[in-house]
Amino acid sequence: VSDTTVVPTSEFSRNPDWQLSGAEQAERLTRVLGTDARTLDAQDLAEKIMGDRVFANMLLMGAAWQQGGIPLSLQAIHRAIELNGVAVARNMQAFDLGRLALADPDAVLALTGETAPILLDAHRDQTLDDIVARRVQELTGYKDAAYADRYARMIARVLAAGLDQDATRAVAQGYFKLLAVKDEWEVARLYSKPSFQQSLRDTFDGDMEMTFYFGAWPYGGRDEKTGKPVKGAVTGKTAMRFFGLLNRFRKLRGTMLDPFRNNDEAKLARRLLADYEADIEFAIANTQTGKADLIAELLNLPQHIRGYGHVRERHAVAADKRRQDLRADIRGRQADAA
Repeated sequence: VSDTTVVPTSEFSRNPDWQLSGAEQAERLTRVLGTDARTLDAQDLAEKIMGDRVFANMLLMGAAWQQGGIPLSLQAIHRAIELNGVAVARNMQAFDLGRLALADPDAVLALTGETAPILLDAHRDQTLDDIVARRVQELTGYKDAAYADRYARMIARVLAAGLDQDATRAVAQGYFKLLAVKDEWEVARLYSKPSFQQSLRDTFDGDMEMTFYFGAWPYGGRDEKTGKPVKGAVTGKTAMRFFGLLNRFRKLRGTMLDPFRNNDEAKLARRLLADYEADIEFAIANTQTGKADLIAELLNLPQHIRGYGHVRERHAVAADKRRQDLRADIRGRQADAA
């Protein structure tokens, strides 16, 4: 469609908070296609009826076929799904659900159970107590109870200092994020969860083979020509044995026996955590400046640090620049007030 706007990858690099607006895209398509444009919340339907959003793409394919947008016979598509061999029955169901969504929207609406009572508690904002309790539980699993207590004690200190609600919630979320970095130990713990294996069995039929790509020696390294990091393939069985062993000893994280403690990611994580703890102390010392909005923004900076490797480093540099500006602004306004 000629009128559809394509956003280049660089847009995401410049503004990681940018979001695609479905309403805007639908409006553009409607301008070109008129009444032929049809919209469908495939992810919502897949989740409510199929129980998993992973089937949204197949659902959309069924809707497109029903509308005449795919020049293949129904038999050919069903055969292709069979030959693919992945969750065959479920993918056929998703394809047919997409067809039904175009042919009889009311029937699909009935399948979603939209007339069922809405559980309002699930839509209410979480209280600070809820946020802290959930994160204490997660940090206990992440490392141990002492590590979770470190988080809880910091929240108690912030509450006692009298920071406003926005700043306190920012600490509850930001401090957790910097404590619970998804490092090698955490990746191993997540893959070792029984729920991961169960999700694979629920999604795929028959025997399956997994392949992981490791950046660490002896599988990974750096490309001799470009100098960029490269990853090597590791069979699923080997990787899962490694994950299980690593998960068993995750309490070694950060100790002298941690083999990952001196890699670039670990060093960056320690620096960001130390800077943030200093920012919390700075915020507590400046609660009387009358700049609660700037303090809340300062304490919310961890939410803008995303990704891994050079991507995370780039976001960290940008956040640190904003951090310095905010601290200077808070100090300057305090001096003006004096």
